[in-house]
Amino acid sequence: MSEFRVKCRNGTGDIVLSVVGAVDLATAPELDQAIKQALDGPGRRLVLDLRGVDFMDASGVAILLRHDQRARAAARPFVVVRGPPQVQRLFDLTELSTRIAIVDELPRFAS
Repeated sequence: MSEFRVKCRNGTGDIVLSVVGAVDLATAPELDQAIKQALDGPGRRLVLDLRGVDFMDASGVAILLRHDQRARAAARPFVVVRGPPQVQRLFDLTELSTRIAIVDELPRFAS
């Protein structure tokens, strides 16, 4: 597994958080804080790019659900860029893929 990191960048009207490494009990607080800060910022769409995630456990699922609910309550669009097959499998098993907006590629205007 690679070293965990979250990179934040502002696109044209979007905030993009690119996640690399394993999202687990040890790294979940860092991801939680990064998403919270992004959602507390200006009212733009948040795009969470999971293409670099090589592992995710239930703590990551819980964070995504919580922040998706926060975004909906604030009328903020929240989009997840599909991760690798092992992450998508977790999303399917937990039915997270039916609850949050998942796209296959980083939206062009989010770059």
